[in-house]
Amino acid sequence: MAGTFKDNYKRGKMIVICSASGGTGRTAVTVNLAAMLAKRKMKVDILDADWQFGDIAMALNLEPAVTIKEIAEKQDSKNARNYTSIHSTGIGVLAAPDRPEYADMITSDVLEATVSALLSEAQVLLAETEGGLTDRNLQLMEMADIILLITTPGIGSLKNTKLMIETLEALELKDKVKLVVNQKDRSYAIKASMIPKLVGVEPFFFLPSEKTQLANSLDLGEPIVLSHPKLRFSKGIEGLAERLYPQEKQSADSGFLKLFQKKITGVRGRVDELIGKNSIEESKGIQKNQ
Repeated sequence: MAGTFKDNYKRGKMIVICSASGGTGRTAVTVNLAAMLAKRKMKVDILDADWQFGDIAMALNLEPAVTIKEIAEKQDSKNARNYTSIHSTGIGVLAAPDRPEYADMITSDVLEATVSALLSEAQVLLAETEGGLTDRNLQLMEMADIILLITTPGIGSLKNTKLMIETLEALELKDKVKLVVNQKDRSYAIKASMIPKLVGVEPFFFLPSEKTQLANSLDLGEPIVLSHPKLRFSKGIEGLAERLYPQEKQSADSGFLKLFQKKITGVRGRVDELIGKNSIEESKGIQKNQ
């Protein structure tokens, strides 16, 4: 299925944001990464794939009129974009059903067709899953370009993360995994330097902890990268976005050089124009004398 999906669609990039268990900060990472990418003028959609208890809409202060449930009911995956709720940043959110009992309506076929429809328009699709390795989580991971696996330095979280990585390796999905360690600087017994040995992969990125403001931002439905851009967590999300989508940096020297070249080109143009006019006048003067 994964091969067919990738072969048949010209698509944006799909990033699955997952964790082995709850409490790692998946939702906070998802909404703030989306907001940061949208701030860069990228077209971003979020698929809330925690179909029983998803919180993406709440974290962005959205009240969806329709969700993926309605797509499943109407078998209308090809028009999935019409079922998204649009945030003020331009982020499109395909929300989870408003009741947990509707989760089973999201079949494998509905999921694949919905994802492909969203990716036909979005540059980036962030899909936040529920914790663990359910069948639908694995289907999303197979379709993904990148699997952002979120953990914390707590021993329980790391133990479960190690098991998840081992399982993904057995399923030949480990190469997609980029490990993000959240709450790096909280008081854990496990030091950051110990994590690679414990879980079997090098962390892709470390995010600092943010206690009060992050919780408040989720409750208020305001991405913290927008409301408090100077906080360390916000800077961390900015760094994560840069790692995933590096921007070309223009040095001061190169900027000055381009400006200098532009001015020189303008001066040369005016000089050439003046020379041309003088040549014409001289030619006219010669003709008169003759």
